[in-house]
Amino acid sequence: MDKLDVKLWTLAAKGQIVPDRSLLKTPEQIKAIQESADLNTAVLDHVAAHIRKGMSTEEIDRLVYNSARRYPGAP
Repeated sequence: MDKLDVKLWTLAAKGQIVPDRSLLKTPEQIKAIQESADLNTAVLDHVAAHIRKGMSTEEIDRLVYNSARRYPGAP
């Protein structure tokens, strides 16, 4: 048992809703989530700037794919 467990149990004993321990993220997981959010924002901004009426879903898919591939750290 660590300090976090004690704090969570104390809050729960006071009637607070506490998350299941599995929902808590490590600093590394939080960093990966932030990087994912940055990628999603960049892709959506790119698509918003280039989408036009009458585009096929294939063209939109290509915009998304090409934008995501240019993002640093993308697979």
